[in-house]
Amino acid sequence: MKPYDIDEIRLAVGHAIEWQDLKAEVSGLRDRLAGEGDFGGMSGVSRSMRELFQTAERVAASDLPVLILGESAPARICWRREIHARSARSRQRFVALNCAALPESLVESELFGHEKGAFTQALTAHPGKFEQAGTRHPLSR
Repeated sequence: MKPYDIDEIRLAVGHAIEWQDLKAEVSGLRDRLAGEGDFGGMSGVSRSMRELFQTAERVAASDLPVLILGESAPARICWRREIHARSARSRQRFVALNCAALPESLVESELFGHEKGAFTQALTAHPGKFEQAGTRHPLSR
């Protein structure tokens, strides 16, 4: 508003600079934590583990779907929960799905859901995993 109050402008600019400094500090601390060998419930100090932690941190900051592959189910569980916890969706529901345990005949129903009577055993409507997670499925426009 006119006339400008120079003290108010200085205060607003000071707050903006302080906000940017805090954002940079938080980002730096996250990078440092990822580099020091701890990532949620996981620990590791080797170069490959630090790279994995940094990659997971970048993935968590994105809004992209993530597919985690690996031999150890407990390790996959740790990764997916930690990535979710660090993401912008951390306050939303976390829905896990073990694709290997799904029979081929149920994949579509589990992912996309079905309505009552859609097939013989469909006695009630069933929301799919995408709907349960509150996301659009990848094939929708």
